[in-house]
Parts: sequence; structure tokens; C-alpha cells
Amino acid sequence: MPPTALLEKLHATGQKVRTYAVALGTGRLIAAAVAALVAAVFIDWAAHATAIFPGGLPGPARLALLLAAGVVVLLCLVRWVARPALKTYAPGDVAGWIEERFPNFGDSLRSTVNFLSADVPGSRVMKERVVRQAAEAIQQTNLATILNPRPVWYTSAGAVASLAALIVLAVGVGPGFRHVAGSWLLHPLSGAQWPKSVQIAMEGNVPQRVAVGDPVLVRLKLTKGDRPSRRVLVRYRYDNGPWQEQVMERAS
Repeated sequence: MPPTALLEKLHATGQKVRTYAVALGTGRLIAAAVAALVAAVFIDWAAHATAIFPGGLPGPARLALLLAAGVVVLLCLVRWVARPALKTYAPGDVAGWIEERFPNFGDSLRSTVNFLSADVPGSRVMKERVVRQAAEAIQQTNLATILNPRPVWYTSAGAVASLAALIVLAVGVGPGFRHVAGSWLLHPLSGAQWPKSVQIAMEGNVPQRVAVGDPVLVRLKLTKGDRPSRRVLVRYRYDNGPWQEQVMERAS
């Protein structure tokens, strides 16, 4: 193998290393983006479900949450994809990397790169012998085995699994949830609010006028969100008198 071909092979190996790193980072990026999206929507929904912010976070808080998720995804993009894509692997770096994985090279590969790229003092015969040994060794070495494909497979599988989980989750939560989530993601300052987790329906009509001392029958039904621990608090007043409260008993 002529010396120029050896350098070209090292350069091609460096390109494969860069592609490998980008593929590895892309899988991580997709999984991180899905996680950030789900986490942002869950935080907003949890604020509504726990009644901290009924209907969801206020518009500015939603925008801040969305920006924070975007910053996380951007940092992952820079670290895992952009940097590896822009990194240049010099032949000397690739040679050292190969020698670490194939001890049979000794230090002949890096020495060859130094001999071919700079005027290194020493015996010309010795230099030619080292270059020849490195060329013979690299011809007998399968450089494709340098890169372990399993990490790329794992990250790719993780990315596909995260996207599949997102699709299943979006289908499972129903159109109402998807509408609200999509609305506040696209319009965080004016997006739709989460639907009420509890809805009360009145059975019958309450009379407009009640004689003094007469009982008032009020029947309510929890049409949504009913469970044994729920309590219904009724607030009422007579004319312009003070407001009063009474906890309704659950009918057996």
C-alpha cells in the first residue's frame, strides 16, 4: 500500500468515526426531545390535576416551561450532534485510536503519520521500514471492527421506542387531552385550558322562593370525577344575608 493510500484510509476511518458519533447522538437526542415534551405537558397537567393552577399553568409560566424544555433539547443537540458533526479527526488521532485497539501495530502507525507529514530526523531506511510495516499491518486489519455497532443499535432502538410510546400515549389519552396539549404547545400564552376533573350536575330545579322554615331539597350528582372521598360543599345565603356553607351527605 503506498503511503498516500494509507493516509487516505486513515482519513476515511475518521469520517466513519464522525458518522458513528452523529448517529449515536441523534438517537439520544430524539429520546431526550420526547422526554422533554412529555415532561413539559405532564407538569402543566399535574398543576391542573392537583388544583394548584386549575385549568393549567398561567400563560407566562407555560411559556417559561416550554422555553426550558427547548433549551434542554438545544443543549443536547449541540453536545450530541453538532459537536461530533463538526469535529475533525486528524490522521494522527485516528492512528493512535487504532493502535489502542490493535496492539500489533505498536507505535508504527503514528510514527508513519509523523514521517509522512513532517521532516522527522532519523535514518531514511528505518523510516521506510516502519512505513512498510504499518502499511502491511493495516492491510491485514479489518478496520470495520474498530467501531462497536451495539451502542448505535441501542440508542436507535431507544429513539424508536420513545416515539412509539409517545404515539401510544397520545392515542390513549384521548382527543380532549391531545387538543389541550397541542394548543398550549403552539400557543403557550393563550392556549386552551385543561378540562375540569370534576363536574357536578343538579338533579331537578331549586325553587326561586322559599317560605321561612321550609326545607330546600338539593340533589347533586358528580357526573365526572366521582369517588368515595369526594365531598360536595354547597354555599348559600338568604336574600342579602351572609353566605353559609354546608357539606352534602352522600346518598346511600
